[in-house]
Amino acid sequence: MVVLKRLEDARRDGDRVYAVLRGAGTSSDGRGTTVMAPLVAGEELALRRAYEDAGVELGTDGLIEAHG
Repeated sequence: MVVLKRLEDARRDGDRVYAVLRGAGTSSDGRGTTVMAPLVAGEELALRRAYEDAGVELGTDGLIEAHG
């Protein structure tokens, strides 16, 4: 289970912060055969959007957590 909480609230409440979510990206253009079989171009777009949202330069991270 993952519990998400605003950073300012976690700090205020004295919670242990394990990570900070800096950005998220989604992509669904409906062109893949199913939701579980997306197009590579759509997945690339989602990653680019997440990097941009987080203000992180593409490829400078050390870990990407994803599901599929």
